[in-house]
Amino acid sequence: MVRVGVIGAGYLGKFHIQKLTNIPNCKLTAICEVSEDILSTYKDHGIFLTTNYRELLGLVDAVSIVVPTTYHYEIAEFFLRNGVHIFLEKPATSTSLECEKLLNIQPQNLIVQVGHIERFNPVFNWIKGRANKPIMMNFIRKSPFTNRGTDVDIVFDLMIHDIDLSLSFFPEPVKIENIISVGAKIVTNKNDYMFATINIDDVIINYECSRVSSEKERKITIIEKGRVFEGDLINFSVFQREFNKEELIRIDNKVDALNDELKVFINCIIERKNPPVTLKDGLRALKCAENILKTAERQ
Repeated sequence: MVRVGVIGAGYLGKFHIQKLTNIPNCKLTAICEVSEDILSTYKDHGIFLTTNYRELLGLVDAVSIVVPTTYHYEIAEFFLRNGVHIFLEKPATSTSLECEKLLNIQPQNLIVQVGHIERFNPVFNWIKGRANKPIMMNFIRKSPFTNRGTDVDIVFDLMIHDIDLSLSFFPEPVKIENIISVGAKIVTNKNDYMFATINIDDVIINYECSRVSSEKERKITIIEKGRVFEGDLINFSVFQREFNKEELIRIDNKVDALNDELKVFINCIIERKNPPVTLKDGLRALKCAENILKTAERQ
């Protein structure tokens, strides 16, 4: 039985708490949250409650860190140095330098899984399982404005999902070239819209992200010679065009991606195997995101 604590019980953290309560071979033993009001809502659950994450030591085998990105490094470093497995929401850290520091101190026997949840989207996995040799990839991710995630640039808030998805097609090491990016600060003092293009191994990859759109949109297009996959990550469908044949495929949407990725995290601890999204994966997504942002800032 893996004893797990959740650090951060805000909007996303409360979903982590719900899922971990019901995952087999897992026992939610502690919650850390700086808001006393939020923390008090769990006072009758028989769980250790605290505002200080350091007090979780000895009560947990693993933690799920669901706090603003600014605090990821500090908290993750503490638990790595104290032998605790970590589920770390994306982006892994505020900077690639912080992520590299975590990698340098991560013991081989400790699991660190980064929460790039779209890796568990059945549409993405359906396409990735069938795409052989892409020559171009297009990603669109748009959403209406909310106050969540505005502590970071849109590149780290939304685009990093698609950066991670695209990089997962390529083994290490990857060489990212010919970066072109343009951003716009519309509502916040950080980029709320971003368009970027990169090249990896002669594959052209385009990203378009907005957090000031009228509605949600999450789409992926993979183009190969003689074949195109157009995936809708929200409506769970794929339009496949191959020569003179066209087909609309409905993907089974009876999935709970957050539950699935947390269940995988627990199983990786029990089975002592690498998670599907490692800290190294989080690092290369961060490095790519940083380069895209730097290029946009030079425009």
